[in-house]
Amino acid sequence: MEHKFKEDTEWFVRQIESRKRLLPTFAHAAGMLVKEVNKDFDKFVEEHAYDKTYDEDGELVQFGVPEDFSGRYNLIKKTRLHSAIFSDLLPKMALVSLVSLFDAYLARLIRNMFSVKPELLNSSEKSLKFSDLVEFDNLDDARDSVVGMEIESILRESHTDQFKWLEDKIKIPLRELDAWKEFVEITERRNLFVHVDGIVNKQYLSICKNHGCKIGDDVVQGTKLTVPPKYYEEACDCIAEIGVKLGQVLWRKLVPNDLDGADNSLISVTYDFLVSRDYDLSFTLCKLCEIPAIRNSCLEHEYYLKLNQAIALKGS
Repeated sequence: MEHKFKEDTEWFVRQIESRKRLLPTFAHAAGMLVKEVNKDFDKFVEEHAYDKTYDEDGELVQFGVPEDFSGRYNLIKKTRLHSAIFSDLLPKMALVSLVSLFDAYLARLIRNMFSVKPELLNSSEKSLKFSDLVEFDNLDDARDSVVGMEIESILRESHTDQFKWLEDKIKIPLRELDAWKEFVEITERRNLFVHVDGIVNKQYLSICKNHGCKIGDDVVQGTKLTVPPKYYEEACDCIAEIGVKLGQVLWRKLVPNDLDGADNSLISVTYDFLVSRDYDLSFTLCKLCEIPAIRNSCLEHEYYLKLNQAIALKGS
């Protein structure tokens, strides 16, 4: 049956690149907004505040505002607070979006799996009642519904369990990828942002320890995590690496007669990252051709990947 590994990989790469390229721009704009709002606040205090009190470091800690200016003051104060909150929140939102993107991509990959290997669905425990079945026009629609339920069930699991499920299906170890430990930490940090405002808990520390993830010695229970620019950039590269490699492994394993398509997709993706000057990421993905289990369809494709790898090495 037909698959969409190529289209889904291209979609995934475009989405990753947009998130990686545009966050710094929006973060800078948010930072500039905070500065402008603070300037307006300082100007207002300078022109209208009275009975100013300063602490020992010279910081203004208390002042009064004339009643005629109280409405304007409250508006400036609220705007100042909101802009600071959003500036701090923006990178965290971007990281959450990054992991959500991977989940959406994984759903597409699994759908491709069931498309090219329908027998993989035989072990599914999902079922339809007769009352549900009669609502479908044909058997294909009913099958698509079961596929959707299976995918939804898989995506509810932790990312570790998702990869275990994939390993069981295709009989290939996937958690030995170089970026796996980093990937686990990113997904667990995302969970902290979504559920507990980034506050480190026992679950985060335990999972990171069990998977050998690198976290700072100063990261302890109660620490509030952030998303520094360098961390976000590396997270984008990690998610891209895991995603592209996973797609390539599934493609080559499940559709062995389409190695030519898988090769061309990998060549195109690595070249695209070269154009974007993501040299380290391109270099890492090109090294896929060095893994014995990853066969190229022809020597020409292997040479193209070697050339891209050389260009990436030179660029980095």
